[in-house]
Amino acid sequence: MKEERLKANYHTHTYRCHHAEGSDEQFVQAAIDAKLEILGFSDHMPIPDIRQYNRFCMVDRMSEDELPGYLDSLKSLKEKYSGQLEILSAFECEWLKENIDHLKKLSDLSDYLIFSNHERLIKGEEYDYTFYCDDDNLVRYCQEVKEALSSGLFTIFAHPEYFMTNRHSFNETCRWAADYLAKICVENDVIMEINLKGFEHRHRIDKILQPVYPIPQFWQIAAKHPIKVIYSCDAHSPLELFRAQRIKEVKDYLGDIDFEVIEYLKVKQG
Repeated sequence: MKEERLKANYHTHTYRCHHAEGSDEQFVQAAIDAKLEILGFSDHMPIPDIRQYNRFCMVDRMSEDELPGYLDSLKSLKEKYSGQLEILSAFECEWLKENIDHLKKLSDLSDYLIFSNHERLIKGEEYDYTFYCDDDNLVRYCQEVKEALSSGLFTIFAHPEYFMTNRHSFNETCRWAADYLAKICVENDVIMEINLKGFEHRHRIDKILQPVYPIPQFWQIAAKHPIKVIYSCDAHSPLELFRAQRIKEVKDYLGDIDFEVIEYLKVKQG
């Protein structure tokens, strides 16, 4: 039987985000051992004047001072491991609508950008979707996604059902959100991520103990549209790159859902 696994992982963090561990080179060595062909580093973006935004976002991303070292490290590893592993540079970003120029700068400095909606980055507001997302804020979540993806800056939308992290019912608003988010991704040619990290963390949704994400109900609705999806490890330690070997388990869990799976990104590699 042919082994089913990821050949490329485009969602990888580094110690600079303060909730990941391991050196950059250890991630590279683990990727090679996990039989990956491509490793995309996509650490959480730095934010200028971060104290003006959200106190939650201050502890989970690199600082602006760390940005040059991040890019230099990946450039050095790319040269050192040429022929063994293709290494790409990227950032995982929230929607910084008050400083889109900063997002454009990060796009220019990297091979691609991932969008994720962990928290609201608007001066004077403070809302983190990790802790709880009620129906009204779920609508806001979806509106923010539309604004971000309409910018044309992002290639992947990470864990789109992140709003379920601390919800305990997949209700009518959630079903609307799944449909709405899929439409937005199709309209903007953005790939939706099936995140393997969430598969390892479980809580009760509609009284059933199940992974935080991926959520089958979400993907059944999203797949009514011609979406493109990509599987990602969302690795926060080198060992987590071996999630690449869990694809069959996750596919079996999701069941018979028809969507186009993207194995390799088309990136600018500027």
